[in-house]
Amino acid sequence: MKIAIIEDEPLSQEELKDLLYKYFPEFEVVKTLSSVRESIEWLNENKVDLLFMDIQLKDGISFEIFEYLEIKTPIIFVTAYDEYAIRAFKENSIGYLLKPIIDEDLVITINKFNNKNDFDSYKNRIDKITPHSKENSYKNRFVLKLGAKLIVVDVNNISYIYSSDKNNFLITKDNNKYIIDYTIENLETMLEPKFFFKVSRKCIVSIDAIDEIIRHSTRQLKIVPTPYCDIDIFVSRDKVHDFLNWLDK
Repeated sequence: MKIAIIEDEPLSQEELKDLLYKYFPEFEVVKTLSSVRESIEWLNENKVDLLFMDIQLKDGISFEIFEYLEIKTPIIFVTAYDEYAIRAFKENSIGYLLKPIIDEDLVITINKFNNKNDFDSYKNRIDKITPHSKENSYKNRFVLKLGAKLIVVDVNNISYIYSSDKNNFLITKDNNKYIIDYTIENLETMLEPKFFFKVSRKCIVSIDAIDEIIRHSTRQLKIVPTPYCDIDIFVSRDKVHDFLNWLDK
């Protein structure tokens, strides 16, 4: 059986390979990939029997791969974060392993895959659990800390979220600014993509927050948001095409 591993930490790559060869010596790890971009390019040209996929990669989250490719290969997701579980099961997932991987969990998950009947039954159960849950899986509100207080912010009141000085800041439509503990990568999966777009690794904007779009160079766009932002917001060059399509929906 041919396997590819999508994981950006070399140590985790080696640990997973060691576990696979320990319990399933007949497996062959034919490729290790460490980024969204690299994975898209390789999977577009190559096929394997099973994918192990970390969720947080060095250039984004692995769910971005599915925006470019239709992947029918069974996937086992591996991550240190459990908040992605429901979304993972909406893809062609047969399992979801938390780091550090427990040997028994790995063996059970792969045996499930090896038994075709168990796999089909498992997928059917997941489909019944989450057939209409895509919209419902997105956040409706965030509870944020403000000193000794807790502030509830409805997602409809969010203009944009950006990273600066190792903090992530949420700006509301009424121009309030709060620190939010989630990472930009996490937030991208929590916010409804019809209304929010991750324009770069450091910023997510709401469709309602875009006041102006300025062509800053031949391949880069600058967003002027409302309310005012104290840093410049640019659309990453590799996201310009998707951003313009998002605007045009």
